[in-house]
Amino acid sequence: MKKIIVLLSIAAVLLTSCLGEGNRNYSESSSIVYIYESETGITNYGLSLNSGRIITSSKMQEWQPATFKQFSFSWDEAYGQKSIDEFVVDSVAIAGEVKNIDGTIVLLAAPPVIEDPVKFVNLNNPFYINDKTLGDNWLFEYTYEAAKVESGQVLFYHDQEEETEGDVILIHVSLTVDNPGTNSYTDVVAVNMSQIRALYEGNSSTTTKDLKIKFRYYPKSQSQPVDSQVFTLRVAGD
Repeated sequence: MKKIIVLLSIAAVLLTSCLGEGNRNYSESSSIVYIYESETGITNYGLSLNSGRIITSSKMQEWQPATFKQFSFSWDEAYGQKSIDEFVVDSVAIAGEVKNIDGTIVLLAAPPVIEDPVKFVNLNNPFYINDKTLGDNWLFEYTYEAAKVESGQVLFYHDQEEETEGDVILIHVSLTVDNPGTNSYTDVVAVNMSQIRALYEGNSSTTTKDLKIKFRYYPKSQSQPVDSQVFTLRVAGD
């Protein structure tokens, strides 16, 4: 069974140039791409989080906007470019398998009580926090053990009745595995923080404020849950 490549590591971006012919081309491997819909609603295009390149393709038109995909692609001068909204976008060729990056929201409820919770091998700090271009999505890379790939699911819970210290919003992160085993896999989940934004936005006397947020989860190396460092979500005040 093929092991998933660590998705949020720096991808190998291969840039080649045929100087004699003046031809320009490049390729990206295992890039995470956020899908946008044009202002006219006619065309989809994507932003590569690995390189910042803006791309489009015929296959991309079949995908749901505001989602994340992971795939390899290449561009050559002969493929051309398009003007979409205010951008000049490369028309790329997508190669190989396209992987969906799971998306979820923060559930406004207490986490389920589980006697023997499934533990994370690793849960990294979130990427792209406070990046409005990604629609309030925070990306988490995590590692879990299972019998086969793509059998882990991550859910986020916020219990509004739960007391925390220092005005910190506590979000519980739970892991379920459909096929338990000992193989180690790494994956990414995009959690949309707009539920938290809507819950706390507008109740401050200042124009902006930073919500303090930490994540609680069970790591394999510990018998008790641990808390992440504190992160901030910038929201509008009154």
